[in-house]
Amino acid sequence: MTDKQRKYIESLIKKVFRNADSQGEILSRLDRVKISSHQASVMIHALKLECNIGRSVPAYMLMANNLNSKMDEFFSILGYDE
Repeated sequence: MTDKQRKYIESLIKKVFRNADSQGEILSRLDRVKISSHQASVMIHALKLECNIGRSVPAYMLMANNLNSKMDEFFSILGYDE
């Protein structure tokens, strides 16, 4: 992962995860996991989708469904599926 990708991912994480504890946990995992450039692109895509969904979908639908299946890949890259 390039420095540019990392900074962009960090900024998107801060937009998507508004809780400071969640941000801290995810950012610490980002430090521990070796991420390829391709995986970083997948993470950026997932986070951008999540930002767009958050802006365009009513809040009650966000709570009811996992509208962004790409976030599963995001969490998998960070090692949450282990």
